[in-house]
Amino acid sequence: MIEAEKARVLLGRALAMSRQPDRAARELGRAASRFEACSAHGLRADADHELRRLGRRRTRRPTATPDGDGSALAALSAREREVAELVARGTTNPQIAAELFLSGKTVETHIRNTFQKLHLTSRLELARLVDRTHEAER
Repeated sequence: MIEAEKARVLLGRALAMSRQPDRAARELGRAASRFEACSAHGLRADADHELRRLGRRRTRRPTATPDGDGSALAALSAREREVAELVARGTTNPQIAAELFLSGKTVETHIRNTFQKLHLTSRLELARLVDRTHEAER
């Protein structure tokens, strides 16, 4: 299915180049939704980027909610969760990098991946989600 959706993205790009933005947006939107259903977040982000180039946006899914094990943060790797916890405490990226012995770029990557996995757009949303998760765990 992923290969078919990659082809759909290429079709969307070709349609955009041939000045058919409505058809292009339809194909790119379908591909983005199917990538999301497969948890192919990077490919979904690429399709969303192409949509934005057309001046379009897909409706975002709601912010993550607790799943089966009771933690909305379960989708994160151990390091991503560690970075998320520090972000929730108000720690800056340089401070996180120093505390975890990481480069600043690595911290940025962990935060970006966390935002994508949890469908968040800000540090404040992440802090609130971490707080809610801690409350649910108590």
